[in-house]
Amino acid sequence: MNPSDSRPEPRGAPDRFGGVDVKTAMRRTAGGLCFLAFVAAFKLGPQTLSLGEVGREAWLFFFQVVGLMVTASLSLYASRHGSEDARTAWKCFALGHILYLCGNLYGTYLILSGQGETFPSVRETAYFLMAIAFAIGMSHYGEVSRKVTRTNVYNFVLVYCAITVACLFLLREHIENSVLTKFGTIVAFLYPALWFSVAAFGAMSLAIYSHGRRRFPLQLLLGAVFAEAVADMVYAMEQIGGTYELGGTTQFLWVSSIGLSIWAVVEHLSMSGAPERGLAGRRGYATMALASLPGVAIIIFMFSGSATGAFGGHPFYVGFSVLLGVVFAAAAGLREHSIIHTLEMLTDDAAEGRRRMLAVLESTSDSVIVLDRDWRLTYFNGPASNTLATARGHLRVGDALWTGLSPDEGFPGKPAIQKAYRIQEETEYEAAHGDVWLDVRVFPRPDGVSIFFRDISERRKARLEIEHLALRDPLTGLANRTSFHRTLNAALSSGDHVGLVILDLDHFKEINDTRGHPVGDEVLGVVAKRLAECVGEGTTVARLGGDEFAIILSNLSEEEAGSIAEKVGQSLSRPIHLQDTMIRIGASVGVAFGHPNIDADVLLRNADIALYEVKNSGRGGYAFFRKAMETLLVERNGIKQDLANALENDEFELYYQPLVDLDTGKVCSFEALLRWNHPERGLMPPDTFIPLIEESGLIVPIGAWVMRTACKQALSWPSDVSVAVNISTRQFFDPALVDTIKSALSDSGLPTRRLELEITESALLNDSGDNLATLSTIRGLGHKIALDDFGTGYSSLGYLHKFKFDKLKIDKSFVEGLNIKDEREAIVRTVISLGKTLGMIITAEGVETPEQYAWLKGSCQQAQGHYISHPMPADKIARFMAKHDGAATANEAPKALRTDSNTPSLIRRAGRPCNNGRFARRYPERARAMQWTSLVAGRATPSVEKKVHTSKK
Repeated sequence: MNPSDSRPEPRGAPDRFGGVDVKTAMRRTAGGLCFLAFVAAFKLGPQTLSLGEVGREAWLFFFQVVGLMVTASLSLYASRHGSEDARTAWKCFALGHILYLCGNLYGTYLILSGQGETFPSVRETAYFLMAIAFAIGMSHYGEVSRKVTRTNVYNFVLVYCAITVACLFLLREHIENSVLTKFGTIVAFLYPALWFSVAAFGAMSLAIYSHGRRRFPLQLLLGAVFAEAVADMVYAMEQIGGTYELGGTTQFLWVSSIGLSIWAVVEHLSMSGAPERGLAGRRGYATMALASLPGVAIIIFMFSGSATGAFGGHPFYVGFSVLLGVVFAAAAGLREHSIIHTLEMLTDDAAEGRRRMLAVLESTSDSVIVLDRDWRLTYFNGPASNTLATARGHLRVGDALWTGLSPDEGFPGKPAIQKAYRIQEETEYEAAHGDVWLDVRVFPRPDGVSIFFRDISERRKARLEIEHLALRDPLTGLANRTSFHRTLNAALSSGDHVGLVILDLDHFKEINDTRGHPVGDEVLGVVAKRLAECVGEGTTVARLGGDEFAIILSNLSEEEAGSIAEKVGQSLSRPIHLQDTMIRIGASVGVAFGHPNIDADVLLRNADIALYEVKNSGRGGYAFFRKAMETLLVERNGIKQDLANALENDEFELYYQPLVDLDTGKVCSFEALLRWNHPERGLMPPDTFIPLIEESGLIVPIGAWVMRTACKQALSWPSDVSVAVNISTRQFFDPALVDTIKSALSDSGLPTRRLELEITESALLNDSGDNLATLSTIRGLGHKIALDDFGTGYSSLGYLHKFKFDKLKIDKSFVEGLNIKDEREAIVRTVISLGKTLGMIITAEGVETPEQYAWLKGSCQQAQGHYISHPMPADKIARFMAKHDGAATANEAPKALRTDSNTPSLIRRAGRPCNNGRFARRYPERARAMQWTSLVAGRATPSVEKKVHTSKK
């Protein structure tokens, strides 16, 4: 037993009678009684009322015209207000009844006017079209498909032809004796056959499908069609035989058909308005029933032929024809069944594949929508509904994807989707949809497109963060070098007038060395903020690395760029307060402009050249790139390349400048000074190449060569004369310095006491314990250590109490002020007093006049300068000492300036341009050489001159 049969009836469910609820049974009973009353009134009314011929015609008019008006009106009402899925069917029924009404009205007109009617007439055309309208209506009302498919049409034509052939067989004798024309005879049996075909299809629909509550109205409609078919068959036979009279069986059947149609439409309207598509379904034998249609057509054909003796009147021929028809029908039916079964299997497989595909589409995290060529939805899965419904509300199949004027209102990327469909190529893009970002992939088809999309908001956010990290400096948040180059190339490609500002922080390395890298990082952060404030939003500020920054300017004049550069310099010159500490920095700025076709690397190089010019001129300013700067840079680079091979090619030479004891007037020491014999330029002054030696890092090996050479050459001097060698800043911090000193003494055999080492104040800027340790180690070897250029550095006084130097050398800038009674003379007196107090030897540098020499003689222990002697090569030292010491013994003043080189005392140091017109006229070659020297040296800063003591002597 079916478990559902034992399930208790729900409480409150209506009583049922024969599977139908009592209310429906009562309504149908009432309908049946009304129908019987309707046909009984038509049949018995004239006799009961004793109506005459005119009364009978009026009675017939009432039922066949007024009744059709009622039927047509009710059908039209059902087509507008009935169940939505049955409205098309009732439109067809309404059209059929209107055609029927028009035919009857025309017939009534002919009767009332007394005109004769020739068969066939216009009425038959209306009745024929009525049958077609009913066939379409029955198909839409009765079948599950709700569509008039080609298969349905073929089957209908098959049955219609079979019934027509049967009519030919069955009505053969009537046709042979027809009183109508040949055309009229054919028409007479064509449309009854059409009605029987409609009835056959209605019966088949009832047999194959179960229609729920709609089954009873369909049965009533089928009864109406069958009554119409029988009536038309009788009418056709009477017309062929010429025996038709108004009234009789045909009118009764036609009125019955009208009554059944009225009952059917009332029954349909009495049901609830809810559609019943889901209740309809095929019965188990539906396939066999559909397959039997060709067989039924054959049986109709063969049986009608056998019944009329078309295949012979003998029982044997009749039996044989029937048997042949059965076999023929069975074969056709089985073949049709096989085809239908195969198609159903294919359909089931396709349905299963579709079911699986839909299951996959519903289970995937991707959103999927399918559109037809009119951009209407034909499918969407759950994720798509959730994504799109947030922006457009409820989503339904058949909705247009884009409904508004904006192309992205319904779904983003309308142009891209339409283009993909137009060219039939897949496409993929990303677009924003409301608050989310979608990754959209479009797959076009000939009849539409399939769109797969997913929410990539989080992925896109992560990707943008990664790109931000890849294109941003993590310390300052500014653009990094990669982002800078991208932006610069884009600006140049756009055709803008692009300016580039490159800047370096002044003395930033000292901040890192003295205060630590964390403080340096904080300084860089403050610098980044100040730069952003200087240029505002929309301008790219980048950190290229270390303390180097860049600013990209677009469509600005040189004057405007200069204002920005000056603003940057002023902003960065303000003190920075960090951790209760005030730090001062500055910036050197280079500016370059580029035309649209310039390469980004060339523009960057030009800005670097301008920056280098600022650095070389003393820092703390800005400069615009000029072509002459590039020429100067080429010259400097050429000198650097030559310097790389100068030591190997033995192009360097040492000159020596004497230091005299002011008490005895005799030479007590020589300071070694480096010169370069360039193979093409000749003897080059130190200012032209020593700063480049510092930059290139060659100062350490060249300094070691100077120390070895000076020790070897000093070995030939008197034993009481020492040699002084300058130690540059980079040499001082070289871990191998002590080994270099030991090696020079060991190779030359010079006693330790005869080698003096001079340290500049700039080498002591980094106040660390390593400085004192290095100085102590050198003192431990037995060498004297002199503090050179005293008074011009940063930390001399602090070091005087930490380390006892053997000698202090007063810088020439103070000696120049002697005998003119300015503050420099007071400073020299103070230094001399300080040196005596600390027990150090005081040496005055840059003595160039007899007055200076006389002033110092009673105060200092030693003096050095052009008044005593210019620097000389090693092979002239012996002759100089013999002459000088002899003069000292005779107590004569030095006369070097009157006898050496014929060079006026106006020339203070090499590398400075001569401003004396008389000197330039007298020595034009030397004046031009010194001007060239100044150009190449690039106005070296005082700090650079202090670092390389030899450059100013």
